[in-house]
Amino acid sequence: MPENFVLLYQKEPINKILSKLVPFGKMSLTNYIMQSMIGTFIYYRYGLGLFEYTGATYCLLIGILLFISQLSFCTWWLKTHKQGPLEYIWHKATWISFGKK
Repeated sequence: MPENFVLLYQKEPINKILSKLVPFGKMSLTNYIMQSMIGTFIYYRYGLGLFEYTGATYCLLIGILLFISQLSFCTWWLKTHKQGPLEYIWHKATWISFGKK
């Protein structure tokens, strides 16, 4: 099964489309936490409380909008940084006892 994905990735138009998603993957921890924070603010009562008013279609549109905005942020961020902010903190915390810089 994974080899099918590799073969599919090597096709020219699909390769160009999927390579646009690389910044999102490089900042996956940051994106996961950011999605959780934004999503709970949008849907829970301590935020906007939209769970009462949005149906499946609006939830899908909000999710697509959130994904596009995060992808734009990731692309912008990685132009000047090597990794995402939470990935940087995770990396530093992982190597803290070894004294690696």
